[in-house]
Amino acid sequence: MRPPPPPLAPARPIRQNRHPPRRPYDTPPTPPPDMDALPPPPPRQIRHQGERQCKDKSTPLSNVTAFSNRPEFQVSRTRLLDNLHALRRFHPCYSSIEIDHEALASLPENGSVFDLLRSTTTRNTTIGTDIPEFVDEGREDIVLEGIVPNVGSGLREVDETRAMLEEMDEATRLAMTAPPLRPTPLYEHDKTSQHLINAFPFLFPQGLADLHATRQNKVSPNDYFKHLMKYEDGRFAAHPRFRYYAFNALLRWQARALAGYYQLLESDSTELARRVRRTASTLRGTPPYWAARSQELKTMIRQLKTPHAFITLSAADLQWADLHSHMSGTHTSPSDETMRQRLNSLNVNANPAQVAWWIQRRATLFLHHVITPLLKVKDFWLRYEWQSRGSGHIHGLLWLEDGPSVEGLKQGGDQLKQSFIDYWKDKVSAINPSIDLPRASKHPSSRPHEDMTYDHTSLAEHLNRIQRHTRCSQYCLKRPKGSEPTAEPICRFRFPRPLCTTASLAPNDRDILQLSIPRNDPLLNLYNPVFTLGWQANVDIQPCTDPHAVATYVAKYASKAEKPSLAFGDVMQAIANQVEDETPSRAVFQKMLSKVVTERDYSAQEVCHSLLDCKMMSSSRDFRTLCLLPNRARRLQVQEGEQDVEDRDWYDMYLQRDETLENINLYQWYKRYEKRHGNIVFRQKNDRIVRLWPAYHPSNSDNEEYEMWCRAKIILHHPHRNETELLDEGETWGLGYERCKTIHLDGHEDTLPARGWRQGGEEVDEEFSSDEGDEEEQVLEDWHLMCQEGGSHTVQLDIGQRLGLRDMDKAEDWHKATREWGVDGLDERTKALEEWKKTSVATASRPPVNILLLNDTQKRVHSKVMKHAQAWQNGCPDPPFLLNIDGTAGTGKSFLIDAISQSLDNFISPSSCVKRLAPTGVAAFNIAGQTYHSALGLSADDKARPVGLSGARLATLQEEWKMVKYLILDEKSMIGRKALGRIHTQLGFIFPASSHLPFGGLSVLLFGDFGQLPPVGDTPLYVTMWREGSSSSSHLQNKGLEVYRQFKESIELGQVMRQVGEDTESLGFRATLSHLRSGEVSQQDYDRLATRFWDRLGQLEQEQYATAVNLCSEKARVAEINVGRLVKAGAPVLRVQARHTGVQAKKGTEEKAEGLSRVLHLMIGAEVMLTRNLWTSQGLVNGTRGRVHSIGLREGDEAGIDLPSVVMVAFPTYQGQTSWRDEVGTPLLPITPVTVTWDGPAGTTCSRTQFPLQLAYAITIHKSQGMTLDRACVDIGNREFATGLTFVAASRVRALLGLAFRPGFPIERIVRSGNERGGAGAARRMAQEDEVRRRGLRFLE
Repeated sequence: MRPPPPPLAPARPIRQNRHPPRRPYDTPPTPPPDMDALPPPPPRQIRHQGERQCKDKSTPLSNVTAFSNRPEFQVSRTRLLDNLHALRRFHPCYSSIEIDHEALASLPENGSVFDLLRSTTTRNTTIGTDIPEFVDEGREDIVLEGIVPNVGSGLREVDETRAMLEEMDEATRLAMTAPPLRPTPLYEHDKTSQHLINAFPFLFPQGLADLHATRQNKVSPNDYFKHLMKYEDGRFAAHPRFRYYAFNALLRWQARALAGYYQLLESDSTELARRVRRTASTLRGTPPYWAARSQELKTMIRQLKTPHAFITLSAADLQWADLHSHMSGTHTSPSDETMRQRLNSLNVNANPAQVAWWIQRRATLFLHHVITPLLKVKDFWLRYEWQSRGSGHIHGLLWLEDGPSVEGLKQGGDQLKQSFIDYWKDKVSAINPSIDLPRASKHPSSRPHEDMTYDHTSLAEHLNRIQRHTRCSQYCLKRPKGSEPTAEPICRFRFPRPLCTTASLAPNDRDILQLSIPRNDPLLNLYNPVFTLGWQANVDIQPCTDPHAVATYVAKYASKAEKPSLAFGDVMQAIANQVEDETPSRAVFQKMLSKVVTERDYSAQEVCHSLLDCKMMSSSRDFRTLCLLPNRARRLQVQEGEQDVEDRDWYDMYLQRDETLENINLYQWYKRYEKRHGNIVFRQKNDRIVRLWPAYHPSNSDNEEYEMWCRAKIILHHPHRNETELLDEGETWGLGYERCKTIHLDGHEDTLPARGWRQGGEEVDEEFSSDEGDEEEQVLEDWHLMCQEGGSHTVQLDIGQRLGLRDMDKAEDWHKATREWGVDGLDERTKALEEWKKTSVATASRPPVNILLLNDTQKRVHSKVMKHAQAWQNGCPDPPFLLNIDGTAGTGKSFLIDAISQSLDNFISPSSCVKRLAPTGVAAFNIAGQTYHSALGLSADDKARPVGLSGARLATLQEEWKMVKYLILDEKSMIGRKALGRIHTQLGFIFPASSHLPFGGLSVLLFGDFGQLPPVGDTPLYVTMWREGSSSSSHLQNKGLEVYRQFKESIELGQVMRQVGEDTESLGFRATLSHLRSGEVSQQDYDRLATRFWDRLGQLEQEQYATAVNLCSEKARVAEINVGRLVKAGAPVLRVQARHTGVQAKKGTEEKAEGLSRVLHLMIGAEVMLTRNLWTSQGLVNGTRGRVHSIGLREGDEAGIDLPSVVMVAFPTYQGQTSWRDEVGTPLLPITPVTVTWDGPAGTTCSRTQFPLQLAYAITIHKSQGMTLDRACVDIGNREFATGLTFVAASRVRALLGLAFRPGFPIERIVRSGNERGGAGAARRMAQEDEVRRRGLRFLE
């Protein structure tokens, strides 16, 4: 137990965790000042659960004893009990735990529980699992911990449990009751849950500061975990498992984010694999990451020419006294060398975060303050590597200011070679000042700074201990390539080396130049005395003598992955074989990214290095990749309800550059220009390294590739704004390049391979054979890496894809309802809805409106309409009027529409003279009207242009509209310019005599609020830009703008009616809604909304939202919630596959099929929603929500294969005719499949037959517009991708207490930036300008 904590401190450079003496809690710990702060640490958590350890107890006693003494097995019964009491008292998630005192009594008071745990013998225990005996320096560098990430679904828990049981001997198995198992792993980045504080309660003893806790300022997962790893008391960095959880969580987050960001080609598996490889190259530490860095490095070498030196810095993390002083808390160490090594090894294993940060910082300082000035380094490239033992190495290449050129050295004369020797013989040495110096009793690198000396004796001690190749191991012993399997292996580093007294530069037996300098020690590596004594560890520096040697170094050391990549071809094939046909391509993409991440294991130091955001690769140059593909793969920002918006890349900016940069070519643009403060400027620092991808080769045998190489040459070096302007008419790229060479006699500066590069450039024959287990990578191009790697994987399915295919789903009796109804009952249900529609009154009855309840503004509008109607009735009609009526959500627009309609119907009878139209079924139902599509005979496809009506259809419409004089259009924000143009044009066909007038001469009342969501796939009415072109779309857009601008009268409904009440809370909520609409949100508004963040609601209040609808900004989140609710229900699910006809009909999108899904998952009791208008007047419209009551499947039809005949759905809002009700009296409506057709490829016709239903536990915010809800859980997403998104979501409820934001959001999410960029800012400005215009319009009484 601990006393109340001291004030909280911020994150600082890493320190060791120090725990004060234990005392009982008297008062709760002081709460942190805000959610960003972290509570102080409790006593160290002791893992006491019965964990299965795969450890052989028959191993030597010393090792078993050492293993059992590990901290994970140590228990203090009293301390554990105190900790459990503290958790129950202060941690909200553990407040209801019950302590099993009987189980607690079975634990030792102080000791190990290793012998109490069930253990089994593994079939192949590795040496690395044993605690090493530190008898010599050969075992000094053992680091014990590592991880293989789990970023995919992997095996289900039940499968893993079965696998564990199968490994156990049958005689030792115990009968056990299986606990409840989740079908899928928890996703730690679900912002609606806070798993972290539950998984690590002793790191978060107050249950605060979770990754997804609500904060006013946004904190990314990277910054969050970096902060924790640097937290002052060190408890997070020191925890034995937290670092791995954090690392795994980050990789999952990155892979998921990348997978959702790219638009993929579903039909091209090669392109998909290529994109996965490129995308995964951003996931640090993965094989694709290092493959991409390898390509960058090779480009850097081509652009800067061959470097002058290789360098490797090895970490003496088990020796450096200054490092261990920060971990042990003292600058002294045990006098016994063996004990010191043991203590240091424990320190390194217990504090990998401190070690990782220290090595990175030490290497950075050493490069800039020692290596750079001593060698006059001009450019460098460095990378960090962790071998299987876990300690770090830094590999790199150096370019020196006055270094001798390596190009042409082999073919150069003696003078050139001698100058090379003269340069290097003063910078590296192979002379050991004292070979026979007795070994120091203490490792020379472990001396404190004050004890260090810098003389020949100290240098000799270091060289003899860290710089001599005294022992050959399996790592360096290899058989020469082509030798017999029985041949003796030799050292691939060529030790021992011959002694010599003079320096020379001559080809070795592989015809590679080798520098030999005076040597008196056959086992000594080349060294620089300043580097050796300054770094206090092994420093390997080798002059570069041959470009071939550099290529070998790049392939094997500088940019190799920690472990060879696994087969992308096999991974992708396995995924493709197991996912369902309807699985989105991005889901396949995400699975492949997840597999890439798990291709290798990660040491503890590497994990901490990554979490601390230390660079894995460092270079003096910036890199940029230029894609040379004719059809460049671009990233797409997927937006809800809109077309995908393509990101502009640097190439796009070049094509649209300013005229002052007209003569800049593309290669110069990438190398020497950058964007700064919104402007394109010349780079002041050194040039970028431009990686050209793909690296086309001028192959004489491949005409297609040669053409692509010529094209690349031309577009790189000839200024252009369009590729077509680079060639003459009928000219090929090859001919164009021949013409280019006559102009540019000196050739071009770039890094594309020259002719014959493949044959003589970088492919270096391996001197030694590759034994099994050799981790050296083969140098391959990107496409080879995707297609030519070996191996295989088993890919598991996500539970969402398993719905309907599980054992419980297949075992369910889906014919039960049909047997109860009988065949006649089933047939009756399939026909009932259509028969009711035929016999029902065409229009719905609305409750009478009390005109006296209209407020003053509403009365003015009502009076104007009735005066106009009176004049028409008296035979002296006034000209038609076009009236714009602005009214935000809840201002009584629907009430006013009802009042006007009622008065007109009563005034002019028997036929109605008013039509009420809206863009969606929900909006139409709210005003007892119709959608403009159905009322005007328009296609639901807004891309279609109206054509002249004729025959029976025209006569029918004219009959329906003949008495209509007034048209009410509601939800104008969702009516775009094209839609308004279609409405106007169609009314012209219906009223040909007045087709020259707007809307066929009708008086129009245009209701709505432009502060709400804009139209999908159309241009808002307030956008004033004229559309150029003669297409039908442009014509309708311009016609819509033209008629909208003819609304010369306007009035605003200002009194909010939905959010009623005059108390402080109601007034404040209305003010906040107004500010959300205008985009002028204040801190006070944010604080008010923040009171409704999910994690700030009490448990009882959260339970009240169990049945509330979830409103989400993204379709992916909607699907995630809907599937999750089905999984959580634990009930059988029926998989309903649509019936298709026509070529590629199965691949048709829901948009093409008018909302019909390829696969629908139904469950008895599931919340569902209609996806099309079935009976608008009775409220069965697109968006109407209900609950599945029963499913009718004909006898003989197979569940999951054949389409059911009917789904009975309970619709609480339905008030029309019905023959069936559920147990509580809710009307049951039979929903039957509908068929939609569309044009397929090559003139074919496609169709889809499916139920017009979708799951509705969650719906999009777009879908909710026009709804009024009692309660709603709202997820507004990360950005306001559509004007009015947050306002629409928040204004769906009647009161602030009806809102729950799950998850919360930072203040910048809703506070509009002063420098909004792109379309969002322009649209908002145009909306504001149009609002000013409308307010300037008069209103004629």
